[in-house]
Amino acid sequence: MNKLAICLCAVVLITLAACGVDGTVEKDTGDGGAPSSTQTQKPEGSTEATIEPVVLVEQEGITITAQELVTDTIWGPGIRMLVENNSDRNVTVSCNTAVVNRYTMNPLFAASVSAGKKANETLYFGDANLKAAEIETIADMALSFQVLDNDSYDTILESTNIALKTSASGTVDQPALDEGTELVNQGGIRIVGRYVEEEGVLGAGVVLFLENTTDQDVVVQCDDMSIQGFMVTPYFSATVNKGCMAIGNITILSTDLENNGITNVENLALSFRVVEADRYQPLFETDEVQFTVAG
Repeated sequence: MNKLAICLCAVVLITLAACGVDGTVEKDTGDGGAPSSTQTQKPEGSTEATIEPVVLVEQEGITITAQELVTDTIWGPGIRMLVENNSDRNVTVSCNTAVVNRYTMNPLFAASVSAGKKANETLYFGDANLKAAEIETIADMALSFQVLDNDSYDTILESTNIALKTSASGTVDQPALDEGTELVNQGGIRIVGRYVEEEGVLGAGVVLFLENTTDQDVVVQCDDMSIQGFMVTPYFSATVNKGCMAIGNITILSTDLENNGITNVENLALSFRVVEADRYQPLFETDEVQFTVAG
């Protein structure tokens, strides 16, 4: 599965993550104004945050320019991007990483651009992602991109993380949301059970805080899970970059709860698997851990 597909799947599963921006390449924000977007209004709590147009990527005939912060009534806050394809290949540009105030969003962005053409597309962060991370003002971002050949599906380029600052940069001290019960502290990976949401869109959700202090990006997945002794199927996969944090939500479908007569999600037993993000090679699996939700 290519990275574009993985990115879009992550959006569908509503996995929330958070990450630091260490090792990013910082760009100057350039001068000059950008054309106004028909969707331009500042995100709630971010009325003073703006950016100047800046070129983020200029490689292999592909130029990606961040033009302005916008928001949409459905998709929420995002960045309007200009993608220019000066190569002789038709391409699709996607976003691999989108970090806001050290919290990684699940970005919604794909731009298909024919050879010699341009496209205006918006990279959306999502209101749910921002609210889960308690982000009120967009101050500092980091982005990385992937460009694929539309015909061969070969990767043309993958950018490094690129830092992008708004006018509010340096004014926000975004907290680490690590209150709760520590479930795992092994191999540089820490997982904290925060709380349970029993009335989610798809069913119940177990909200986690994750921290990765290793020198490699990892994916954390949930394996076996039981609630009140009944086996259920957990839906969860969260990428946590090196030196980063993440917020994730393990989803248990309402049908699974109903079939087992579970009315309150209280006593959980679960285990986790941690793999390398790039090669999906296993790093370790945890023993079963208990998470009892306070009444």
